[in-house]
Amino acid sequence: NKDEVLDVLRNKFGHNDFRAGQEEAIRRILCGKSTLVQLATGSGKSLVYQLPAYMYAERYRCITLVVSPLVSLMEDQIDGLPGFLRAACFHSAQTSRQREKVVELIKDSSSDNNKSKIHFLLVSPETLAGGSSLFASILRNLPPIAFVCIDEAHCVSAWSHNFRPTYLRLCRVINERLGVETLLGLTASAPESTIKDVASRLNVSSKDGIIRGKLLPTNLKLSVSRGESRRRGKEGDLVALLRSEPFVDYSSIIVYCTRRDTCEKLATIIRTQFQDRDVK
Repeated sequence: NKDEVLDVLRNKFGHNDFRAGQEEAIRRILCGKSTLVQLATGSGKSLVYQLPAYMYAERYRCITLVVSPLVSLMEDQIDGLPGFLRAACFHSAQTSRQREKVVELIKDSSSDNNKSKIHFLLVSPETLAGGSSLFASILRNLPPIAFVCIDEAHCVSAWSHNFRPTYLRLCRVINERLGVETLLGLTASAPESTIKDVASRLNVSSKDGIIRGKLLPTNLKLSVSRGESRRRGKEGDLVALLRSEPFVDYSSIIVYCTRRDTCEKLATIIRTQFQDRDVK
């Protein structure tokens, strides 16, 4: 019901309107259709799973599973939730007692005499696909699963063999072990070949199941600088760029790399090149 969805958006989440791509994706998930969503960072991907998770839990006492690759991302999601949303996370960095409390919460949520206590549960791909005995007790006591959201869904295809091999097993585990057919994949950026491969793995229709937002959010600008790699190398180009206007006046800058070892190498170079400025 369109009016009901808008009512939840405005009166619960406090937004007057949907951003590009959100409404279509949410409606598909509420209709039980697997969907792959590509929205730029800061464009509201979290709402795409939080709103339908809330509606499913309130009406049918279902729960949503959200697969997230990093503990810090899980904790950020929990800390940033609006007051009416209830969620928990389950991961290896927690103490045994913390994980046991999550199990107890799930059991309480599944009671026939209680309305669902949580709307969604955040888990790591290893937790979901690994089959630990403690998480198995959660699965035995879970309410019906409305859908499974896979965050950073590009890991299913593009570089999961390098980063998180468990992502490759997720779809089979979700379909065969959990019996869940509705999947929501979220990613901020991925090449077209990766998008198509992920859609195929998630059993998402390539005709209408892939939803794309704008490449960049409205508060970002994209520019390209030509380097002089033959003379000073890529690292030298980067240092020169950071010393130029307007970057030299910025108090903080984020540098993205494709590999962890590159990150470590560049961090050392930048720290060395700018140590006088840092001390000053």
